[in-house]
Amino acid sequence: MIHLTAMQISFHFLALAALPSVAGCVPEELPPGTVAVTDVHVIAMDGSDPRPGATVLVRDGRIEAVVDDEVPLGEGAEVVDGGGGYLLPGLTDMHVHVRQVEEFGLYLAAGVTTVRNMNGRFGDALEWKALIARGELRAPRFVTASPTLFDELPDYPWHVEGPERARGLVRRFEADGYDMIKVYRLREPTVRALVDEAAARGIPVVGHIPVPSLDLPAVLELGFASLEHLDEFVGPGFGGESDYERIGEVGGRIRASGVTVGTILSQWEAVNRALDDPAFLESDSLLAVATRYFGEEGLERARAMAEEFRARSEAERERDRSDFDFLFALLRELHRAGVNVVASTDAHQILAPAGESLHNEMELFVRAGLSPTAALETATTNAARALGNEDVAGTIAPGKNADLVLVEGNPLEDLSTLRRPLGV
Repeated sequence: MIHLTAMQISFHFLALAALPSVAGCVPEELPPGTVAVTDVHVIAMDGSDPRPGATVLVRDGRIEAVVDDEVPLGEGAEVVDGGGGYLLPGLTDMHVHVRQVEEFGLYLAAGVTTVRNMNGRFGDALEWKALIARGELRAPRFVTASPTLFDELPDYPWHVEGPERARGLVRRFEADGYDMIKVYRLREPTVRALVDEAAARGIPVVGHIPVPSLDLPAVLELGFASLEHLDEFVGPGFGGESDYERIGEVGGRIRASGVTVGTILSQWEAVNRALDDPAFLESDSLLAVATRYFGEEGLERARAMAEEFRARSEAERERDRSDFDFLFALLRELHRAGVNVVASTDAHQILAPAGESLHNEMELFVRAGLSPTAALETATTNAARALGNEDVAGTIAPGKNADLVLVEGNPLEDLSTLRRPLGV
């Protein structure tokens, strides 16, 4: 587990807000427990320019006010000098698989203050959720899906053999306390029954395109809250050279449906590199990542993966290879059309390490043609919209959660500064 620096430890805001004041007006005496982060450029993520020379007041986990540094603070505040850095909302990874409690520290150290756990089967997801809610486990905010559902493995504990089983599992998972239902593959009558039951109970359904044989309009009509893996939108009948002209139509359909799209591009970029050159999996840089996060077991797994990739036939390589030019074009169109695209990584694994892979993902968005601002929105405002908590997350404003990240440079100009947070 990564150990936070002294500054990061003193600057941890997850348990800090609600002062009886307004922006620009500070009482002469601040209540005990108030923290004032001074001398920062505030990146509110609300469309405004960075606000230099600002102070952010937080208490009891909430932002109370954003004021100019010149405003007297009075007594009672613990002052944290931001050193002229840039303060922005904490980041959200909208597709992770937490298996061990030690992973939470990796996310925090990378500035990730919220994760959406996409398979409640692993680890102790519901126990972690309860501990985090009570403030007994230092971790990002934790939203968790149910165990993943599919109908392909009869011996799988959460095998779904038909509509009635699907409805029963929705009721069970609601009672257990999961935040959403995760689907992998289900037959069409089964998935329709599942979505119907979940809608009646107000539980979102998320996951993969559940019935690959369905065309896109039929998939969008199912009523999923989010569809994961941008590459799954590409397949037989869509993704060839002649289909670039159809991307606009696809973007419009997805926008009209209101579904959120999770990307997971960085993992596939790494897979593509390994397909082209299996030695990539034995490179010093990747082995260093494998060792750092997974120890000797990770080192052995990386080398085994290299052998697996070497053994693949060219036909298998071609089948697994993603066309990134097409995916990038699709991503640009989704953004242009106003689709709610969210940064998602499939972490934590060798090709998608916790925390670090979110930075890889956003930097890929810029490579695809999005601006740094648009890329950052996918992990802040767009994520809050998808989670339905825009009233308390996604931007810096009075009343919002004080989930904040301080970095040295301006991420709206260069996202790489996010890789080195000064405080979380």
